[in-house]
Amino acid sequence: MNRDVWQKYALELSQLQTKPIIDGSFWPTNYPLIVWYRADDVVIDSGAVSQWNDLSGNDYHALQATAAYRPTQVMDALGGEPVLRFDGTDDFLQTAAFGVAYSHPNTFFVVYRIAGTGSTADCQHVFDNLGTDWDGWTKAHCLYFWNGLTEKGMYMSSGGYLYYAQAPVWPFDYRINTCVFNTTTSALYGNGVLNVSGNSGTHTLTGLNIGRHYRSGADTRFLNGDIAEIIAVDGTVTDADHNLFLQYFTARYGIATTPV
Repeated sequence: MNRDVWQKYALELSQLQTKPIIDGSFWPTNYPLIVWYRADDVVIDSGAVSQWNDLSGNDYHALQATAAYRPTQVMDALGGEPVLRFDGTDDFLQTAAFGVAYSHPNTFFVVYRIAGTGSTADCQHVFDNLGTDWDGWTKAHCLYFWNGLTEKGMYMSSGGYLYYAQAPVWPFDYRINTCVFNTTTSALYGNGVLNVSGNSGTHTLTGLNIGRHYRSGADTRFLNGDIAEIIAVDGTVTDADHNLFLQYFTARYGIATTPV
């Protein structure tokens, strides 16, 4: 929904009154953010999302100029909050190049679900780096589901990859994945539970594709599903701060989490 400033202020006030945060001093902008996208703060053009506003203060807004490639905003989809819905065929949003390369460590919090197979049934990207290489390994900074012949599950990659097994039974429940990109001590969490740790590679983050992976000459591996929120922190967070983020998401969306 494209709200004017007073509508947005009233919505935020209502949310603070009805969905309190466990620690009243917590707010994402207390941390050194790279981006912060939330599905209630978008620009709607002809019924679909042409811009996902970056709330971090960096103004890395995610854009889609082509009307046919725009995701839709679905209200009251998760805990009474909206999500952006990607069709699995050609929907995506993209930032311009950041103008700075964010090296490891950095930490992504993503609230999303995968609803079904996409146009490329073997792989769906929730987010990926802004790159031009045919194979995401060489410029990747991403979270995706891979439905391979032998390996089926969630992956994060920034040159290497971490993986945990999950059968492709659609739709997945909404979840909170925490991706800690930190070279040899990287980690992937699901709703607070450590799923896998190890070496995710060393590639830097230079921009974002949301809802797809870019391959030279063809846009492929689109997400068939919903994204409610993405927060990326420049650096790592302590376990105590990780738990505050999880409490924030639980209070907002009603997703049960386990303290790290």
